[in-house]
Amino acid sequence: MKYTIEVENVGPESALDITITDELTVGMVLGQIVTSQGGCSETAGHISCNLDDLEPGASAQIQIVVIPDPLLLGEIVINEASVKSSRFDPITFNNSANSNVQIRAYRRLE
Repeated sequence: MKYTIEVENVGPESALDITITDELTVGMVLGQIVTSQGGCSETAGHISCNLDDLEPGASAQIQIVVIPDPLLLGEIVINEASVKSSRFDPITFNNSANSNVQIRAYRRLE
């Protein structure tokens, strides 16, 4: 299962020292993280990505691949990601997003 997080600077100034956080749902195992800039780390289901700076109109993407525990089959899991910058942001309602996904049967291909 793959989540894609896209961050876009829609403001008039550079967004500085951008940090993305994402908490994995209990029962999800991290497979891989790929980011278009900066770097990410994971500790005990807490993902933190430092994307450096984004100029106005620029964007960055993070792809997070997770493997759900079979016990989650049929369950709806919620993934929430949030972003912050060291520069003041007067409009904060667009600094987080979530996605609800129902876990369905899958086959792991090797």
